[in-house]
Amino acid sequence: MHGPMVEYALYLLMAALTTLQPAAPPKPGVTTPGVRIPIERLVPDAVFDVPGAPDWIVPDEAVWISNKPKNSVSRLDPKTNLVSAVVATGQGPCSGLATGFGSLWVPNCGDHTIARVDLESGAITATIPTGIGSSEGSIATGAGSVWLITDAKGTLARFDPATNAIVAEIYVAPGSYGLAFGEDAVWVTSTERSTVARVDPHKLGRLQLELMSVDRAGPVRVGRWRVDGVRTTGNAILRRPSAAGD
Repeated sequence: MHGPMVEYALYLLMAALTTLQPAAPPKPGVTTPGVRIPIERLVPDAVFDVPGAPDWIVPDEAVWISNKPKNSVSRLDPKTNLVSAVVATGQGPCSGLATGFGSLWVPNCGDHTIARVDLESGAITATIPTGIGSSEGSIATGAGSVWLITDAKGTLARFDPATNAIVAEIYVAPGSYGLAFGEDAVWVTSTERSTVARVDPHKLGRLQLELMSVDRAGPVRVGRWRVDGVRTTGNAILRRPSAAGD
């Protein structure tokens, strides 16, 4: 084939390939007239001036925003829509914010501390030395304690707000950083092992965990372990705290 015949064959091939391509999915969103609101009509109730890089956020009676470049947190007053305070917390606030026990708890990656800030006065009431597992981790409060992953090995530290000291360490899967408190348990995610650990804060002497492993090829599996020494599952290594911490 030469000239026009080649061009015609290529045209047929391209037409066939085009018909084989899947149709584009419909665009998401509301299309009903009178229900859909154009973006230009959406006006914020308030805009707060927080120079730097506003990052982590936690609401209480006020709303607190961390600001890593400025080494500070800002307190936003929802009643006046004003920035009511800017508090210097330490070097490089990171790894979330949490409120509890009358305080704001601020991990600082730059100087490896947690700053404890009084919610009413904004004063720093304690600076607690600690490791911080990841700048993109989490800090949580619950069961009378403050919880933070302190290294990449999966060390979950329990801080006593009465003394500002670590009173227990629980070993979950390596690569655990995200955590939250709810349903009377500490929940910890491990991106490295694809697990979620459930830690019972009332049974740390004989550590009890629920591990949920998400198998991409199958359903979620749940297994309960009571740890008396060192055991290895398919997803994590669990270690009981030393006898001194029982």
